[in-house]
Amino acid sequence: MGKINRIQLRGISRTPSDRMTDDGGVAESLNVQLMDGEVAPMIEPEDVTEGMGLPDEWPVGKMFIHKTSSYENLIAVEVDAAEDINRIVYIKKGQAVTILEMGYREEVRDIVSVGNTLIIATSEHMRYALFVNGAYKYLGERIPEPQIEFRTNGVVEEKNRTADFDLAPFGTEFGNVTPIYGLDPSAWEQAVRDIRSGVETDDTKELLGIQAKIWERANKLEIESRRNGIFTRPMLVRYAIELYDGTYIYQSVPVILGAGHDKWLEAIGRGNYIEVGDLKEFYSRIHIELNKGYKAVAKLITWDTSGWEDIIKRVSLFLSTDISYPAVNANISGLSVIEEIDQFGDFKCAVDFFNKGKTDLQAMEDEILSKSNFYKIASFSTSEVSKLEDGYDIREGEGMLSQDTLVTQERLPDYEQSGTEILPSKLSVFNGRVLAAGGERRLPNGYGFLQSTNVIAEGQASKAYAFAFFISGSDGVRHKIVTKGWEGDEMLQPYSFGGSFALPYGLIFFPDSRCNLVSIWLGGGDVADIEMKPHPLMNCSYAFWGLSKTIEENNGASAADVTWANFIGNENRIEKDTQRLYQSQVNNPFYFPLSGNYMLQSNVIGIAVANTALSQGQFGQFPLYVFTSEGIWAMETGTDGSFVSQKPLSREVCVNPDSITPIDQAVIFVTDKGVAHLQGSQITELSPNMNGRHYMIEEGAKVIINGQDFFSDLLPSLSDNTPFLAFVKSASVAYDYPGRRIFFIKRDEKYQYVYKLDTRTWHKMTTGMEMVSSLNSYPEALVQASNAGRARILNLSTILDTSKKQYAERGVIATRPFDLGEPDVYKTITDVRVRGQFAKGAVKFILLGSNDGINFATVNTLRGRAWKLFRMIILADLEPTERISWVDVMYDAKFTNKLR
Repeated sequence: MGKINRIQLRGISRTPSDRMTDDGGVAESLNVQLMDGEVAPMIEPEDVTEGMGLPDEWPVGKMFIHKTSSYENLIAVEVDAAEDINRIVYIKKGQAVTILEMGYREEVRDIVSVGNTLIIATSEHMRYALFVNGAYKYLGERIPEPQIEFRTNGVVEEKNRTADFDLAPFGTEFGNVTPIYGLDPSAWEQAVRDIRSGVETDDTKELLGIQAKIWERANKLEIESRRNGIFTRPMLVRYAIELYDGTYIYQSVPVILGAGHDKWLEAIGRGNYIEVGDLKEFYSRIHIELNKGYKAVAKLITWDTSGWEDIIKRVSLFLSTDISYPAVNANISGLSVIEEIDQFGDFKCAVDFFNKGKTDLQAMEDEILSKSNFYKIASFSTSEVSKLEDGYDIREGEGMLSQDTLVTQERLPDYEQSGTEILPSKLSVFNGRVLAAGGERRLPNGYGFLQSTNVIAEGQASKAYAFAFFISGSDGVRHKIVTKGWEGDEMLQPYSFGGSFALPYGLIFFPDSRCNLVSIWLGGGDVADIEMKPHPLMNCSYAFWGLSKTIEENNGASAADVTWANFIGNENRIEKDTQRLYQSQVNNPFYFPLSGNYMLQSNVIGIAVANTALSQGQFGQFPLYVFTSEGIWAMETGTDGSFVSQKPLSREVCVNPDSITPIDQAVIFVTDKGVAHLQGSQITELSPNMNGRHYMIEEGAKVIINGQDFFSDLLPSLSDNTPFLAFVKSASVAYDYPGRRIFFIKRDEKYQYVYKLDTRTWHKMTTGMEMVSSLNSYPEALVQASNAGRARILNLSTILDTSKKQYAERGVIATRPFDLGEPDVYKTITDVRVRGQFAKGAVKFILLGSNDGINFATVNTLRGRAWKLFRMIILADLEPTERISWVDVMYDAKFTNKLR
């Protein structure tokens, strides 16, 4: 009696070699899969094209599903080459409703959604649309920025700007004056030295008393001036837009108000002799005078917020505390004679204040740089901006009476992205936040008004200037930005709302800390080149050469005979930004805070979110995986959902960004070695047995299959010899959550590789259509397919519904060569039984024999010729619930050491 060998079929494997593979190895598994140890048919994917509302004639292209708990909308990119435009459309009941149009060359890179907001990343912009009242409302590519200008008016008449107090008379002697202290510069200098050395004398006590009186009088004058709506010290002002969630964007660069004088306060000592009989007494007086006061007005020139009313909450104005030189409560450093002493008349000495050994210019620069905090003084909703349009008097702002009340107001947060436009190539959504990575960014234009303005100095004629800023970018390119005014002009006018006294003084800001040079067009071919420095406390750069110097008076280098065309030409505002990851505010895709800005060590290839804690817990919960050109990073999140750290995870490099796919507890991606599975901090190879010799179906088997109804269409997928690694390196991935299946979809191929997570087996599937790409449809596995160039949408999810008629795909299994456990022994197969639960005639097989494992011949009859090796090709036409359990092979061995 012959022997019986039970063969349990497995999934596709191509390594190890055929002679090392146990019986049951499979070379091709098409349209069938391993389920609970049995071979089951793959259910024919449901065509949901009509249900999604896609027109029958719709061409294949980029699609996105905008899905919430309330609706599921299909978004598509329509290319209209005839009109040279691209359209983003909403597919509704078989009709395409246009959301927005853009230029034909503007590439749509990615689309995601947060709530009812659609975010579209293109090569030119980040574009936004809202789904409200059953339709999409296109908002635009950027939240509109207001045009706000600031004007300062010099005050001619001002009360209570000066104060005097007398010093006690100092020493008298008949016929002579011997001032022990008084206004003797040498005595003051000695007293200053004693104070710094900690020596206490009558003179030091007197000097400290004078100092206290000076500041007491000065503070009273300052408060009185503020009560009259007059400012005597320079200030920095900014504006910002507040969004619906309280976040601020478009923080403007600081603008100086009240420039023109370096000192806000002067103290002058005046002395004279008074003869009383034969005696001459010396008297002295301190005269305090505040800087000439000014008033300040903020005026909104234009701001079109139509369509953005739900996003924009208000525009707010912010002030710094006053810029003080000398600093408030500064110590007296000495006297300097400003008029020679007249033996019988008045004389004057300027009271000098201690500036820590620095020049006046250095001390003033330090004071300006210390003003990094800005406090809200006024806010205007979109319905209240008429107050700004009429010109808002800054003295009416909250907290303006004193510095103490100002600093109690809300403070403006700093923002690295102000004025910069992100142009990512990859978008994702994580915890209600948009993640943007791997593209470019458009550098800020600057601001369309003269940033340093002054009208304290009377009689200055207004003049226009042009500014070119230079940035050494992280991409190694030196970028040039020519600032443009609100109407696109390079020449910036002093004011748009009247007033002729506006001259830029020596303070300029630019909203990028990397800017290191500004060239200023002075007219007639003259250009001033001025060094820019990074601000130590804010995300901007600055140039300072004194609040009393105009641009022309600055001693910076100047280049002559520069043509206007060269000055404004060769602008390059686009900076490569491939190593940065941006994270938006939660539920706010319009704001990317500084805390969510991360620079990686190499180019970002893709991003993926894992929804469970890492297995070892060393990276915290809900991590984000960032795939770069040099490896994988894990981003740890804090309690508020923002990232608090980044740590290297692996040197594995993803070679196919489209393959990066989250699957609940893990992430799938493709490396040079094959398909990898990342879970927690562990990476497992899923395809170690898929990179061997590709199966080539035998010609004899082809002839037989061609004669079988409905099976000949499967031959192209069986005959394809594209290497597995080449296939997955250019494939996109779809995840079938119910069936625990991962589909690898390669455009231009009519079959797909399928990996079963539960059985850890590989299979292939074909529907006769070319599948193009996966759609964001979790937990469904929707894909876009092509049927003769027309787009179809298929649902690859495993849905076994016995309540309605479902169809299974016809499948083919080609085993690897099997030797029935007796290698190099000639065997004659006497019977083959394919066991399982299926209808009669639903399963057929082709038997092939070989002696070398390479060349196979069709075995036409059982009990015939003996072969060392065999292969079976099983043709299965199963119902969805039918199964193949195993194969029983009965055979007789032909031993050469026995007599015949």
